[in-house]
Amino acid sequence: MTEQHLLDRMKDLKIHAKTGVMSRPGRFKEIEKLIEAYYVQHEKVPPSYMLEKLASLCLHEELSNRNSHKMAQECFPILTDHQHARRNKREKVYHQIEFRRSPITGSRSVSYVSEDNSHTKGKQVFYVS
Repeated sequence: MTEQHLLDRMKDLKIHAKTGVMSRPGRFKEIEKLIEAYYVQHEKVPPSYMLEKLASLCLHEELSNRNSHKMAQECFPILTDHQHARRNKREKVYHQIEFRRSPITGSRSVSYVSEDNSHTKGKQVFYVS
């Protein structure tokens, strides 16, 4: 299997995925067969750019979902590069909040009865750092 033959088969798989002719498990089996056939002939895995395209074929349903709110609506959303850039542009952080350790002062009024039955009021101040 030459690289061109593998690319042609990948184009066919992409067409089948877009039209819904091939189910997801069937697509996985076909992708595994393509990688195995390439490995048997060349004794190495396909080049990284081809593996990336095959991975995109595996995730066709997730990557073709154009819902702009999929981050909120799906448990494990997968964004395309374009969707990720759009999200970063839309949800840009304009300022950064800094948290520093600083002393916090709190006070509390206390009223209690002492052993000689006299009422006592006091003010306690707490410093937390």
